[in-house]
Order: sequence, then structure tokens, then C-alpha cells
Amino acid sequence: MIRAVICIAALLASAQAGAAWRYEEIKDDVAGTTAYLLQADSSIAVKGADGKEHHPFIQLRCDEAGGEPYWRIHWFAIVETKIDSTRSRGVVVDDIRMQVRVDGKPDYSEAWDMTRDASLEGVTTHRASALAKRLRDASEVKMRISGGYGKSYDAAFDVSGLEAALQQLKGHCKRP
Repeated sequence: MIRAVICIAALLASAQAGAAWRYEEIKDDVAGTTAYLLQADSSIAVKGADGKEHHPFIQLRCDEAGGEPYWRIHWFAIVETKIDSTRSRGVVVDDIRMQVRVDGKPDYSEAWDMTRDASLEGVTTHRASALAKRLRDASEVKMRISGGYGKSYDAAFDVSGLEAALQQLKGHCKRP
């Protein structure tokens, strides 16, 4: 119940700020940890391995108080195999090349790590500061991921308001 109240309050605060970013705290009572994250949805849907349309989302998160922030994009469609739920979370699968375009400027390429867990598939980068710096005053970022899967996937995120949204992570994560 308390977790739901925190999530609702965070969503209301994001809506008031006029930003696409949502703030959330995810508590793991078993491990005794809390993950802190900002999240925005893509305006482009991808067809998932389940055959349904999904909107990827991007997160800037840290998995513990005072932790290093990192970016994660959940794509829902990249790893088309069933994932064994007994595997440990966050298994690195492969290096992925990510094409990034911020506010229509020329593309640049970054290396991200493919990760997967029992419910989500995505890519991560621990170079949070570099991307956060590019996105602080931006309004849109487009990303294309391609790897050894024979497909590429696109996402477009409204990132306006990131600078203000970062204040919600202040005190929880090291500043990106």
C-alpha cells in the first residue's frame, strides 16, 4: 500500500512538472534495498516476442541509496528466447551498438550491454553522466539498436524536463 502511494505521488509530481519523466522507488523487502528511477516511454511501439505491441521505456536508475546511476532501455523484443527464471538477474548477454540522435543533431554510436531477466529485456550503459549531459536540455532522443539478431529496433523518447526530473534522484543516487 505504501509503495502504491509513493508511485502515485511520484506520477502526480511528474505530471505537475509537465514532463514525460516518472519517478519511482522500488523496494525489495527480501534484499532490504530500494531502487530509485526516472522513466519515460517511447512513442514508437515494437512487436514483442509475445506478438503484442509494446512501447519500450528508458530509465535512469540506481539500485541502492547513494549508488552509481545507469541507463537502461527495456525493448521487449530483442531476446526472443524464453528466459529461465532461475538465472540471476542482469545477466550480460552481448555488446550492442546503439545509434543515438539528440534533437535532430548528427547520430553518434555507443556500446551498450544487452541484459535480460525473468520479465524484461533491455540494454544498459553505466556511462550515465555522458548521456545525461547530452539530454539535460534536449527535447527528444531517438535510438536504434542493432546487434547480432538480424533486426534493428527504434525508439523515440520525449526527454524534455530531464534537468528538473533529476532533482527527484538527488540524495538517492550519485549525480549523473
